[in-house]
Amino acid sequence: MGTYSLIPIIYMRSQLILSIIIPIVILHYFSMQFYNLSLWHVIKWWVSNISNINNAFPTLLGLFFTLFVYFLSISGLVNILFLSVAGEKQELVYLGNISGDKSIYYDVKDASKTPIVGYDMERKYNFSFNNLYRSELFLKDKYSNSIGTRANRLHVLSFLASSIAFIAFTFTTVIIFNILIHAAYVANPTDIKLPTDGALLAFDSIANKFGFSRKEYFILTGGLIIVWLGLNIATPKNKVSEPLQVLPSYIKNNKTILGIPNEITIRYVKQRRSADSNSNNYVDSGERYINFSFTKGFEHTVYVATLIDNDSDIIKKIEQSITDQKAINLTLDNDLNIKLGNH
Repeated sequence: MGTYSLIPIIYMRSQLILSIIIPIVILHYFSMQFYNLSLWHVIKWWVSNISNINNAFPTLLGLFFTLFVYFLSISGLVNILFLSVAGEKQELVYLGNISGDKSIYYDVKDASKTPIVGYDMERKYNFSFNNLYRSELFLKDKYSNSIGTRANRLHVLSFLASSIAFIAFTFTTVIIFNILIHAAYVANPTDIKLPTDGALLAFDSIANKFGFSRKEYFILTGGLIIVWLGLNIATPKNKVSEPLQVLPSYIKNNKTILGIPNEITIRYVKQRRSADSNSNNYVDSGERYINFSFTKGFEHTVYVATLIDNDSDIIKKIEQSITDQKAINLTLDNDLNIKLGNH
């Protein structure tokens, strides 16, 4: 393997490595600075004593989810920084969603118009023929042939949102991780004097060094999360072009067409766990996404979906159509959305 062929691997792996190293360095610094315990010491102590610790599983589970969100915030910021330095523009034409979280495109500059499939965090299914053949600008790693990141992610508001998310989730992760550090500290006190009768009391002592109370710390963290959400909302949407190709002549308002179903998935909705809880579960809405593929008159296979109620008889017929790869009747409305016809 030549030196040149190693460059793409090093470039792409370096983003992942940075996203992992940054939280490790920050948590190690916090543990050393305020407890005089290395991160390795804390991890080793927990591994050795986990069976003897009360509420160890809920604590570790909470830390896992916190670290996961923290990793995503760092990964997003690192990705933006890498793309701003070495990103290449990529104009892609939309052909629908091949599944709930995978969009399919082709590159405008590609004479062969080879389809490209990639995960899409912003779009769940395509519900209209009107959305097809419209292009969007993406930025991709110059060594990658996959779908990149939407260009609006490099807008100044998006960059500020990612930076604030990094700070907000650093604050959140630190206070959760403080519980683990404090347990190791109580078992093996160091020369730093902190309260031993509660992790939050120890954290209060640390926060007071910076002129913060615990309440003010939580307010600041919550405020940063609200600002992050606000900046995400304020970031301009990615620009979408007018259609670059004409739809087949039979795709018209109120027409009946044939489509082959290729996927049935549950539509989940948020539901509060209880009246006095701020947390949510995702529950079955009673609706199903049905995704269809179309080839007649199209240069590529395109995909359009619809939502239906969970009628067991209809679902069974659609499942059989998926197995048999058999087309069923669909009706187009005024916006070129599809609805189940007589089948």
